[in-house]
Amino acid sequence: MKKSIKVLWFCNVKFSNSKSVATGSWLYSMSEALIETGEVELFNITEGSVDKVVRDDYGVLKQWVLPNNSIKKNGLPSTKIVLEIQLIIKDIKPDIIHIWGTENYWGLLYARGFIKGNVLLEIQGLKYAYAKYFYAGMSLLDIIRCFRLKEFIKPTSSLIGSKLRFKKWGKFEKEMILKCGYISTQSDWVRTYVSNINGKAKLIKTELPLRNEFLQANKWEVDKCCPLQIFTSTSGTSLSYKGLHILLDALTILKKRYPKINLHIAGSIVSGIRMDGYSKWLKDKISKNDLANNITWLGSLSANDIVFQMHRANVVVVPSFIETYCLALDEALTVGVPTVVSFSGAMPELAKHEESALFYPSGDIEMCANFIERLMNDKNLSMKISKNAYKSKVNKNNTDIAVKQLKSYKTILSN
Repeated sequence: MKKSIKVLWFCNVKFSNSKSVATGSWLYSMSEALIETGEVELFNITEGSVDKVVRDDYGVLKQWVLPNNSIKKNGLPSTKIVLEIQLIIKDIKPDIIHIWGTENYWGLLYARGFIKGNVLLEIQGLKYAYAKYFYAGMSLLDIIRCFRLKEFIKPTSSLIGSKLRFKKWGKFEKEMILKCGYISTQSDWVRTYVSNINGKAKLIKTELPLRNEFLQANKWEVDKCCPLQIFTSTSGTSLSYKGLHILLDALTILKKRYPKINLHIAGSIVSGIRMDGYSKWLKDKISKNDLANNITWLGSLSANDIVFQMHRANVVVVPSFIETYCLALDEALTVGVPTVVSFSGAMPELAKHEESALFYPSGDIEMCANFIERLMNDKNLSMKISKNAYKSKVNKNNTDIAVKQLKSYKTILSN
């Protein structure tokens, strides 16, 4: 009987029966597909709301949950947590350690010699790159308007403070990238950034699996959608670089000609004492432009909920100023819903302008509105975009993606 490869993941997802509807959803699909190959024994180390290290397995996936720790100035947690991690690794004796993302301290453990072995560093987001786009076309006056009492009391919570935090963590990201010999990416855009830091690293391409709800979804149909209905699943947060303010400004333009136009947003706007300055600025923008009756906040959505919204939408919009990949765009293409996308980051690698999506210059409000209007009014164009988008993704499946991931692990082991 062939020996299984022991693979230890470090990731920000705690696997549980109540599957995440937020970031990292693809990790469920990847873990399940890898386990189904019969060639992988999978382990996971993550963080959660616990007081001490807890063993919390998810099916056959063995999992350890660490307490959410405050990070020291050197980017690492307490010495006690580092020792706990070392003991877990000593007990597992993994063949491969796969670190999902540079947004946490996991990669620093390897960069500074606290963990050893065959390590694959996965690039998800790049905070130092995001920092350049953090203000997302906002003017100085816009940024000032995002200051309220909370930002004056705690300046680090402001847009300016948040951008500085991203830049600061970027130094640690660069340290991780510089010290890793194997780095996995999902786009040419990311590979360019990584190569500029570590030209000697061996780059491996990882494809992100989609949840089965998207792979098995019926294709979008123009005659079954709701006219004048827009959907976005990437902008329901208080992150300025996701570009929700651009979409709201485009909606303001469109409302003059289409008073009943409606924007459905996955997520909800923060309220009360937790409201941040950017969210307050968005709320003021909605009020000023009389958009309240044209916007529906949908709250947290499951995969089935998102598919339902895509089927009903006339148009999907992805207004982000920066994406290292963009799962939301991949999902829209897979369902075949006509999509208007910002030409930014890695997104132009996923679709072609005027064929499988319509790309507008990042931050260009007028062109964003124009392309939304074109798809709302031109049935033939919508059908063409939908057909080509669906066709480009129709053969995507998680089994092939898992086989490629397994091949990457074997390549590292053979070297």
